[in-house]
Amino acid sequence: MDGEMVRVDLNLAFDNDRKETVATYRLREGETIDVAALSNYEIGSFTIRVVLAKPLVEDPTPTDQLQITNNVPSLQVLRFEKADASSTSYQLEVRNLSNKDILCVDLYIPDPENHGSSGQRAGGWKRRPLIKSGEVWKTDVSNGRSGRTTSQGFVPQPPRVKTLIVRAIVFDDGAYEGDPEAAAEIEAMRLGQKVTYLKAIDLLEGALRQGDRQPAEVIQWLQEAVYAIPKQVSDDLLDGIISRFPSLSDGVRSSLKFQAESSARTTKQMVIRQIEMFKESATRSSEGTNLHDWLARTIAESQKHADVQ
Repeated sequence: MDGEMVRVDLNLAFDNDRKETVATYRLREGETIDVAALSNYEIGSFTIRVVLAKPLVEDPTPTDQLQITNNVPSLQVLRFEKADASSTSYQLEVRNLSNKDILCVDLYIPDPENHGSSGQRAGGWKRRPLIKSGEVWKTDVSNGRSGRTTSQGFVPQPPRVKTLIVRAIVFDDGAYEGDPEAAAEIEAMRLGQKVTYLKAIDLLEGALRQGDRQPAEVIQWLQEAVYAIPKQVSDDLLDGIISRFPSLSDGVRSSLKFQAESSARTTKQMVIRQIEMFKESATRSSEGTNLHDWLARTIAESQKHADVQ
């Protein structure tokens, strides 16, 4: 906001993750603007109106209660309790009992009525594991309020008892404990991240070798090259994961490609955002920003995420 004015940027997002600002408007609360059709992009006309967002009101509805089941022998649950009496989240504290570092942990909360499930995953990489051997890891577990949307609005569900399942862990040597489906999904996501970072590293190193060009030209070349990184993960690479989990059903095997390519796209978007942040900082700084140093730092950070030694 700028005083009483609200700035509205109209952005287009493309399949290659490029974003383009096609218009910017400044409006006051209650003002409306009709946006003409964007025929070049097959987008019809539409209307934008600025409204005042209602402040968040604390929901007095009691939350579901969580209990815990641990399916991995190498993790010892030290503590699992609500952050405080009114909180919707729980605090989990576990110790790694194994002699190996843990890279990823999968937590899962099935719905008692099979209306949907929730969960979360946490991960690190070989240079910075999530839980080193013998160490303790703490995390917050979200536990939202249950209910359903009706014509009269949101109707809260009576509080229930649900179970947080410590479903699987993956070690730094590729071994796992717990549910093979969850472990395979973790490995597919790690694969998508790794192959994308490796492609990005090649491009970053290519940019680093272009010392004879102007920094603005190099960063523009790099941005266009990253946009062109494919989000597909080859079946050959996925077959390497599937072969390690022979008990997987056909449905789960098919879903691994989606997991890997979703991770690849997220990783690509992160690299694009890093480039955009560099361009923004270079624009704001009167002294400019050292492109060579930024490229070297970004390469080193990407190598960590790609588990490049």
